[in-house]
Amino acid sequence: MLEKHGLVTWGETGEESYNATIEFVARAAQAIEGRRTATFGLGAPPGVEALSDERADALLADALPALRGALGKEGTILESTAAPRRSSFASSRRAPQVSQVGAPLPRHH
Repeated sequence: MLEKHGLVTWGETGEESYNATIEFVARAAQAIEGRRTATFGLGAPPGVEALSDERADALLADALPALRGALGKEGTILESTAAPRRSSFASSRRAPQVSQVGAPLPRHH
């Protein structure tokens, strides 16, 4: 794995490199599946206290109009969800750090 480049494999031939990529991805998927948890390795217990549905709805009702205004565009549409996987990530101890890593894509400028 190379920072900002992702997975890079080598081989004597293109086929060897391709096979190494397939093997690595399969092994990574197997390792992830074997360690699957609700917090996705981001630090349990959660970094913040869980809110009741009513309290979460009230906070969203207050925050979303301000966020729309801060975005400064007419017709901005925001959608929120309390899906368990997303809530688990957002409330994890490492979310502030992990959320700022950026997209796992190479950047060639």
